[in-house]
Amino acid sequence: MRQSSAQNRNVSRAAAVPKPKRAEQALVRRRAIVDAAIEEFLEKGFAATRVEDIARRAGVAKGTIYLNFEDKEALFAAIVEQEIRPKVDLASTAPLPEETLYSYADRVLVPRIGELVRSRRAAIIRLLIGEAGRFPKLAEHYFRLVVQPGLGGVRGLVREAVRRGELRDDMLVKFPQLMVAPAIMSVIWTGLFQQFSPLDVEAMLRAYYRHVLTCAEGEPLEAVK
Repeated sequence: MRQSSAQNRNVSRAAAVPKPKRAEQALVRRRAIVDAAIEEFLEKGFAATRVEDIARRAGVAKGTIYLNFEDKEALFAAIVEQEIRPKVDLASTAPLPEETLYSYADRVLVPRIGELVRSRRAAIIRLLIGEAGRFPKLAEHYFRLVVQPGLGGVRGLVREAVRRGELRDDMLVKFPQLMVAPAIMSVIWTGLFQQFSPLDVEAMLRAYYRHVLTCAEGEPLEAVK
């Protein structure tokens, strides 16, 4: 009887220890799969990566991959959603009261882009550039998750700057891509040519925005108080 009571107490204590919820375990497993996919894609390229290699690196069965993702394209979409989309949302932070578009670019965009080119997200973008020709779904996912919402946010900022008279024309409303063009150039340059001709990304960005973001009279925005 005493042994039975001790066993019951042990069972009760074991039951009292909280176990990870199934949903939390699923999220941890999904994150492990996505992280493993990043490493495999960057190491071998998208086309050469096999699902079984991702499973091995993640420490799961191959079937577990397919329970979470339809195919490698869906895995890439998950990578973009995990690694890049949150940074786009952060960069869409509203300007401070009375802040000019140039000041906003200097405060928010320059450091964000500088951090981007030093992170593995830059390598993911270079992977996209190299592989999207053969796998157009990759470009579609990236456009839907990053480019489309990002350009929408930029266009809204530019329209407000035009309304306040900060810009000489509506060129950036028509072509908001010009606001993010130096980010793409920086990603490519630092990945391919940095060792031959080092680029100070943040200094280049500040020079670019100072040149592009001018007021109606053509004066640099930094002169506008």
